[in-house]
Amino acid sequence: MTVVVTVVNELRQHDSSGKWLGANLFVPDTSARASLTELDLAALEGIDMLADVCRRPEARLDHKTHLVRTGLARRVPPAGLARLASHSEDWGGIEHGELKPLRVLSTRYVDDFDFYENRVAAQLVDRLDEHLRKRLRELALLAAGIADLEEYDRALGNRQSWRKHERTARLIATAVEDRTASTAAIRESADTFTKLRTRLRILFGSTVMRQANRRIRLPLRLVRTNLFVNERRYRKVGELWETWAVHETATADRRREDDAGFFSAYNTYVALLTIRALIILGYALDGDTPLPGVDVPVRLHRNGEVLVCTIDRAGCLTISVEGKALTRVVPLCHNLTAPVPDNTRRKWIDQICSVENAIIVYPGVRDERRQLTPEVWSVLHSSQRGIVPISPVEIEGEERLARALRWPLQAARYVSGYPVVLLSQVKLPDADWYRVGARGKVEILRRPDDAEFAALTTANKSDPPRMRGDNELRHFIDQLDEADRRLAVLNTCPLCPNGRAVMTARPDDTFVCRCDSCSTTWGLNPCGNCHERYPFLWPRNAVVDTEHGDRLDMTAGADLLAEPCAAPSDHPVPRFRCCWCDHCADAPNCGCTPRPGHTFAPPGRSGGDPPKQRR
Repeated sequence: MTVVVTVVNELRQHDSSGKWLGANLFVPDTSARASLTELDLAALEGIDMLADVCRRPEARLDHKTHLVRTGLARRVPPAGLARLASHSEDWGGIEHGELKPLRVLSTRYVDDFDFYENRVAAQLVDRLDEHLRKRLRELALLAAGIADLEEYDRALGNRQSWRKHERTARLIATAVEDRTASTAAIRESADTFTKLRTRLRILFGSTVMRQANRRIRLPLRLVRTNLFVNERRYRKVGELWETWAVHETATADRRREDDAGFFSAYNTYVALLTIRALIILGYALDGDTPLPGVDVPVRLHRNGEVLVCTIDRAGCLTISVEGKALTRVVPLCHNLTAPVPDNTRRKWIDQICSVENAIIVYPGVRDERRQLTPEVWSVLHSSQRGIVPISPVEIEGEERLARALRWPLQAARYVSGYPVVLLSQVKLPDADWYRVGARGKVEILRRPDDAEFAALTTANKSDPPRMRGDNELRHFIDQLDEADRRLAVLNTCPLCPNGRAVMTARPDDTFVCRCDSCSTTWGLNPCGNCHERYPFLWPRNAVVDTEHGDRLDMTAGADLLAEPCAAPSDHPVPRFRCCWCDHCADAPNCGCTPRPGHTFAPPGRSGGDPPKQRR
């Protein structure tokens, strides 16, 4: 939470898109965050005195009364005689008119360690232990982020799409300038905190920790008693307590400020990451644009298509084309992978899965996702479902969000926009660029070439007295121009906006395209199980690991739609698993197994509504 607010506050200082687009969205100042704070240094300096106080504390003399046999009693208080008179079971008998007691109350003097100064020392051990636990947790998150960077760096030497290779290299160069120094600082601080916490944990068996009250609430302001003023060891413990109190107060104030500003900061962070994800998909900003915000529309263009991104006051970002909303990016400010009861998480999942035509973004980290069951993990980290975790400690957030945006911006158009259905009464020559439907409908499978277009004109040529056929032909040609514009979205390369391809129509209303520039292949495949069509995208030289969502982010990034088969393939384009029923044509021989939570309802057919992202 603090990291998000820090990153956004730094971004708000940039007034032009040229600056905030190239800014670092990863954890800033990793070395500085790993350095020792004033409290850390004070704990290192005062641990010896604190340990000495816990093991050899000052004591006060106290008296306690115990019921003992008469021969063992040393001092009998007046209350002991009164009790003896009312408890005849403690009488030994009466001899010669005198009472002979069997058991009496005896006063015994003992050392008392449960007083204010020792309570401060005991509770200081508890508070320092909690502080070190949080610091080690913070360093673990930073180290995981650096490890991700190093894994991405090593992945640059593996076979992969050259476009993803460039994006990854640029992202690594921007994220951390000196990973070696950051890694060394994190490791050194973690070792220091681990040793210090070990010394603190040893004190849990000491006299003070066992006998002083550690639950009673103590004020943050230290009371200046004689021990804290005149006794050297306790004076050092008092100074360490005051240092902790100052740190705790500052931390609480900062946490309140972060809590107050996190909602707005995370909305801005997600909006900025969405714009950068759209740029990964090939869109470009129209001129110099300020930082995205409420009532500040952002325009992007790609091959003549203009996207308009608007943010409402709730932080939801709507992406529209020609006034029609394609999808929404909805930021949630609570972590869906946080440790909560299963029924609570199930209610969260049911609520977000009921939202249609939206991409749900929430702050989550990898360590928490690994604690989930595979079924819940597959739901809460799914680009196709439109539920993705985004945080500054995970460098692959841009690629992850870009892959989620590719589904409504491209995949949904592939399914709903092919084939293009026209109404016409013209005479059509025998050709494979169309298919005649019922009631005068014509399904356009691809754009006719010049020879096919000339054959269409010849077939509908009429004598001069008859103008009706010419009017119908002109109307049909106008419809073909509109169909060509709609097909241009399908046969334009999803990875390189300038690349074009020849669309090859296939049976079952499917098609395949291959870019003549980057050799990327995309299109629609038929599923033999659910008999629906599903979109696929495959860059040249791609090597994809489909074990889980994090591995997809690492190996495929944004350049993927349907997941490939798990079996290795020698073909340029492998087999794919159906997006809707998770079926693989060669299962189970290929090694693909049904994954829990990966069954989706099939989308609408051609001409209907685009498929919903969560089913």
